[in-house]
Amino acid sequence: LIKYFRGSDELEEADFITRTAHNGIASAQGCTVAVLYRTNAQSRVIEDALMRSGLSYRIVGGVRFYERKEIKDALAYLKLLLNPHDDVSLRRVINVPTRGIGKGVMDSIDRVSAEEAPPLLLASGIAVPAPSSLWTKLTRAVDERLLPPRALASLRTFRDLVVTLSEVARSEAISIALGKVLDQSGYLQDLREDRSEESQSRIENLMELVSASREYEGREPEASLGGFTDKLSLLSEVDEGQGSVEARIWLMTLHAAKGLEFPTVIMAGLEEGVFPHSRAFDEEDEMAEERRLCYVGM
Repeated sequence: LIKYFRGSDELEEADFITRTAHNGIASAQGCTVAVLYRTNAQSRVIEDALMRSGLSYRIVGGVRFYERKEIKDALAYLKLLLNPHDDVSLRRVINVPTRGIGKGVMDSIDRVSAEEAPPLLLASGIAVPAPSSLWTKLTRAVDERLLPPRALASLRTFRDLVVTLSEVARSEAISIALGKVLDQSGYLQDLREDRSEESQSRIENLMELVSASREYEGREPEASLGGFTDKLSLLSEVDEGQGSVEARIWLMTLHAAKGLEFPTVIMAGLEEGVFPHSRAFDEEDEMAEERRLCYVGM
């Protein structure tokens, strides 16, 4: 039995997939439902819908959306805008993309004393000691020129980037701020220049993260960057328990599904530009491969 569903958008489609998958696993003991899609980025809305419904799932041949490297990098940047003294986030992205701040420079920053750093001036006018953080040490190293010129130039550029983007985050919508983070940090440009299929997949995931931020803005009456980063952190933590081996809803790309069979199969995103993928439009061989993938799913 083949059932066709046409949703108004990907959110409505994800709700349909969730209902169908729930009915599938409830219909027979031990039944496994496979949800197939063309690109990894498509899993985000489906994962969100499954988590909202409390349904366990596993990703086959890949990583869950909120655990993917580029998503965690973007989250670290956003956390840094909220609190530059977050050492874990700073260490994660200070040299991502590569900007000449390697282990040697980081070791030098670690050796800088934070005790002699100028105090912070609060909005109330009260001066408090600067936190003994990596950001405090970095700022002191730049201001007092405690490192070699090349290292100082890279650190100054990074510090100015964080300060500028922090101001953007205070005045712009979350989705706009996230877009500017990905653009002005050089993260997207670095992926575009790589031109590999993996890099293209990472770009699609980041664009999906921007879409997620827009959905959050539309859903939350008092949307804030802090609220959005808390939500992403929570989803990432929930993810760790969602990929159990016992889960009977399996999510995977059509490439990963080759050779597998399931009693219930759901194929998501059957629309031009998604599946078949937009990259296949100009090449007959590529379009033929899209057809073969469709046969794999069916």
